[in-house]
Order: sequence, then structure tokens, then C-alpha cells
Amino acid sequence: MRRFNGVATKYLNHYLYWFRLLEQTKDLGERSRRKKLLLTACRKMDRLTTESFPMPDAA
Repeated sequence: MRRFNGVATKYLNHYLYWFRLLEQTKDLGERSRRKKLLLTACRKMDRLTTESFPMPDAA
């Protein structure tokens, strides 16, 4: 989430969706990642909840 420092709350849902998409595709190869990003862009956006995001372990 450090990449998204200073996100306006108006656009927070968009940034969280983008973060989740990047996390889901980080282990894919370049071609597979492009394909998934393109197909995902054409889909209807899901409703996001806090359960959709990994929470860091408490120190």
C-alpha cells in the first residue's frame, strides 16, 4: 500500500481495487498478467470489503 500514499478518499475504492488486482497477478508471467488485466478491466467491478485484503501481522 505504500505506493498509494496520499490517496483521496473520493477515489479510495478505485485504488483498493487496483491494489487487489496487482496482488492477485504478481506471481503470473508477463503474458498471463496482461491477459488477466485486460479481462478484468472488461468485467463489472465487484464490491470490495476489508476481508478482500491481506492484513499485516501485528508486531
